[in-house]
Amino acid sequence: MKAFLLLITLHFMVATGYSGPIDSLQTLEEVRRFITTLGGHVANVDTFLKTDLDNNGLADLIVKGDPLTIVMNSNSAGDKLHYVYPPGFASEYLLMGVDSSGGQQQLLLKTSKKKKYLHYSQKRIPENNKDTALREAQPIDTLVYRFNGFIEYNAAPPRYKIKSVRLATTTCLGTCPEYNLVVNSDRTADYNAGYYTGKSGHFTGIIDERSFNELMQLIDYIHVQSLSENYAIEATDYPTAILKVIFEDGQEKLIQDYGMRGTHGLRALYHFIDKLRSSQEWIWDRKIK
Repeated sequence: MKAFLLLITLHFMVATGYSGPIDSLQTLEEVRRFITTLGGHVANVDTFLKTDLDNNGLADLIVKGDPLTIVMNSNSAGDKLHYVYPPGFASEYLLMGVDSSGGQQQLLLKTSKKKKYLHYSQKRIPENNKDTALREAQPIDTLVYRFNGFIEYNAAPPRYKIKSVRLATTTCLGTCPEYNLVVNSDRTADYNAGYYTGKSGHFTGIIDERSFNELMQLIDYIHVQSLSENYAIEATDYPTAILKVIFEDGQEKLIQDYGMRGTHGLRALYHFIDKLRSSQEWIWDRKIK
């Protein structure tokens, strides 16, 4: 039987055997002040718990509020604030519990429509059953802390043989960076930088071995072949991500994601590739014509 830390009857839970600033938090007001010191803000805090989500021996903080807020505790990097949202802007996560039965703790989350958007989704549901029906219809999302963020849990990631991965992004009504970045299986990379990227032009480089291996592991973990080919948010003036993975056997996976919020795993992948633009050494080749 799976073991869950259920939040329904808990105001807080103090994990034992941990150390760090999170361990001293005892009240909701202390939690709110602590989040503020990290530069964050969370409203309607009514429950929190402490547990080790990444198995590093330190207590992490889960705050049930608006939005769902998690502080990961690390000796080397300090406390890192995460807001955990569903892919849609009109929804929020309800924390149902934490599955502690496996090797890594998993967040059990249910998507719920935000109150101000409920009237858009309730037209065909009887008035007295609207809220209950909408909540029960949503599946449970199971997220784990991997690759410096929260992504969908995968018990058995495949092992892909990848020839290249390409991410192209478009501009938006704002300063969203426009670029096209390709990483090949030999770690060579090609980067075309357009608007809002700092220095535009064509660049080449070699991805360091550690970053390359982590990129391949991330693609495996999110099981990219199983994902949909099209995602879109219900909003306007947002950027689009076009992801293309070419496998050694000649197969290709193309994903177009308007809003860049298709899945938690895809968001983690976009963020990882985007960071390569600043974390790697690039050689300017020529201007884009």
